[in-house]
Amino acid sequence: MPRYSVLLIPDDVEGGYTVTVPVLPGVTTQGETVEEAIAMAREAIELHLEGFAADQERIPAECQSPMLVSIGVEPKLPPDSVFSTVHEHFSDLLQAREPVARR
Repeated sequence: MPRYSVLLIPDDVEGGYTVTVPVLPGVTTQGETVEEAIAMAREAIELHLEGFAADQERIPAECQSPMLVSIGVEPKLPPDSVFSTVHEHFSDLLQAREPVARR
């Protein structure tokens, strides 16, 4: 049985999770809980693979698990934009915060 990595992205506004499958572009689904999101992902992948088989196309295999990397960005925003003001506010808060002692 092939295995596929799925990415569960929390939806902070509406709740639940959006799910994508990096090796299968176009496979996107969602669920209200992690368990439901995974079940929906499994169903979406199975349907997608059935489509490949019906069209007699090669079923993609995941050779390597994707790597999740978090990167920082500093957008150059117009000085009068709302986003610029919010960015400056949070930057000031982060710089003013006392460092957390590490063990």
